[in-house]
Amino acid sequence: MTGLIIFLSILALIILILITPIGLNIFYRYESIMYVKLRYLVFSYTLYPAKKKKKAKKKDEKKPDIISSTIKEKGLLEAIRQVAELLKLVMETAGKVLRHTVISKLNVRIVSASDDAAKTAIEYGSVCAGVYTLIAALQNAMKIRRHNIDIKPDFDKQKPEIEVDITVRILIIFVVTALISALFKYMKTQKSTENPKQKKGMSENERSSD
Repeated sequence: MTGLIIFLSILALIILILITPIGLNIFYRYESIMYVKLRYLVFSYTLYPAKKKKKAKKKDEKKPDIISSTIKEKGLLEAIRQVAELLKLVMETAGKVLRHTVISKLNVRIVSASDDAAKTAIEYGSVCAGVYTLIAALQNAMKIRRHNIDIKPDFDKQKPEIEVDITVRILIIFVVTALISALFKYMKTQKSTENPKQKKGMSENERSSD
C-alpha cells in the first residue's frame, strides 16, 4: 500500500510538472536595458545578460545590447528586418511547438524620431508596416491573448524611443514531446545514412569472396 502511494505521488508530481507552463519574459528599452528571463512557478533565471564575475577595483563599461547597436549603426528599419528574419527562422524550425505557445503579454511602444522631419515621416510609415506585419506573423503562428501596440512619430525629438515587453508561455509537456520527436527523427536519419554504407560494405565483401 505504501509503495502504491509513493508511486501515485511521483506520478502526480510528474503530471503536475508537465502541465505547468514555463514562461519566457523579454524586455527591451532602447539604449537602456534588455533582459531575457525564464520563469517556472516561483523560480526565475536570467538568460540574458549573462552574469559577469566580479572584478576587484575594476568596473566594466556597460556595453550596448545587440538591438541598440544595430539601430545605431544601421537604423530602426534594419533592426526590424533582422528581427523578422529571426522570427521566420524560429517558425520554420519550431512550428509544432509554436502552435501550443501562448503570448500572454505583448506591449510595443515605438516613437519614431530623427534629426530630419521628412525622414521621420517616412520611417514612421515603414515602421508601422514592419511591426504590424510581424504581429500578423505571430498571430498566425501562435495565440496572442493580450497585446498593446503604440507607434507614433515625434518631430521634436532627435532620437527614437522603443520599449518592448513580451511574455511567452508554453506547457512543458509540449516541449518534451517536441524534443522526443526531434530525437526520433535524428535517429531515423542516422540509421538511413548508415544503411547504405553497410550495404556497400556487404557488396564489396561478396565481390572479394567471389
